[in-house]
This record gives sequence, structure tokens and C-alpha cells, in this order.
Amino acid sequence: MVLGAAWIVSGGLANAALPAAVLHWKAPYTGTVVNTKMHHALGCGMVTVGGDSFNSTTGKVSGGGSVMASSCSSTTSLGSSGYEKLRTGILIQGFTGQSGSFTVRVKWMMSMDVAVSLSGSTCSEPNQMAEMNFEFAAGVLNETSNMPLKTAARINHTAVTSAGSTTLNLATNVSMSMPVQLSTADSYAISTGFSFWMTAQVDNPTTGDADACTADAKLSPSSGLDLATLVYVQLL
Repeated sequence: MVLGAAWIVSGGLANAALPAAVLHWKAPYTGTVVNTKMHHALGCGMVTVGGDSFNSTTGKVSGGGSVMASSCSSTTSLGSSGYEKLRTGILIQGFTGQSGSFTVRVKWMMSMDVAVSLSGSTCSEPNQMAEMNFEFAAGVLNETSNMPLKTAARINHTAVTSAGSTTLNLATNVSMSMPVQLSTADSYAISTGFSFWMTAQVDNPTTGDADACTADAKLSPSSGLDLATLVYVQLL
């Protein structure tokens, strides 16, 4: 699907003053909303899936999710784990009539809490972990040739691999910019979105080994029901 091109890591922030926008998009957004989810649990693993999706009317992403895994002797000795992945975003309607060098700028606002932890008496073994990743991304597509022009992304990674915990409150703006060369002969579209993926994994007891560890990873909105808001998309 076209939005997939937007999840390649590159690009960076635009902090300098910018000229007036040639084209400007803000909520309500017109385009194709894309949502994908993946999750599984093994052994004594648990996954809580939030009702996550991009709302094109408001530009907001709501929901969240959590995974947990606990050592347990009643299941396979391979271990217990939980995994969850979400991608949601929008492919904004195509535009034409622009020629020359431009900059595409995308701004999100996030307001989320991230928590990862390992607790128990045997949490120092190498296969045990709690991990959280999330990404804001954007991309420009040449619809005429069906080829991506540029991509940009901002990624956060938080993990614990021994007994302990990390909790983060993340409330800030996220900006991405991409230089593009456009032609009036072609049509273009802009994709942008938010994704997260999390893992909780522990060992299960084997004969003579009394493993006891619990791994947790959680993503939730800091206030209200919104993890993030797409503030605007601009062609400058």
C-alpha cells in the first residue's frame, strides 16, 4: 500500500523560520486512512489492544496498548511473551500544478506516557526484556510514476533488560521536513502517520531453575483519549 513508503527512516527537523505555505492542509483531512494491527501472545503472555486509529475529521490518534509476560511453569520452557504493533495514518489527496523546488513540512503534537519494566528475582538473563518503540513518519509520493520522492521519520526507543523500570511523559511537538523537486506534468500525494510496537519477554522455569520475572510495556495518552494530533501538512 502507498502509505508504506512513509515508514522508511530518513530526514530531520526543520527549526528555521519558514515562508508562507503554497498549499496547506489541516483538519478535517481528505484522503485515505490506513490502519494495520498485529499482536500475539505466547505462554503466559498477555496483550491489551487499544482502539487505535487516525480520525481524519480531527487529525487525532486515540487509544494505546500494553503487553505483559510472566514466567510460568505451566507452559512451554521456550518462554512467555507478548507483542503488539500498530500503524495508522492518512494518504492526503493528490495535488498538481506545482513546478520547481519545494519543502514539505509535517507537524504532529504528541501527548503520551511510556512505561517499561522488569520485576522479579531472575530478571537479569539475556532473553528477558520489556521494550517500547514509536515513530512519526511522512512521505511524498509521485502518483504519476508511483514512486516515492522523499521520506522522513522521528523514532523513540525505550527498553529495560534487567530488573527495573522506565517511565516517560512525552508531550511535545514533532516536526519533519523534506525537500522535493516537483513538475507540473505529475500528480503528487503526501502520507503521514504514527506507529508503535512493543515487546515483553521472559524465560519460563525449567527443571531445577525457578525463574520468576514479569515484563511489562505500556503506551497510553497523557490526558484525555489522544496519543497524538496531526497539526498540519504544508507545501512551502
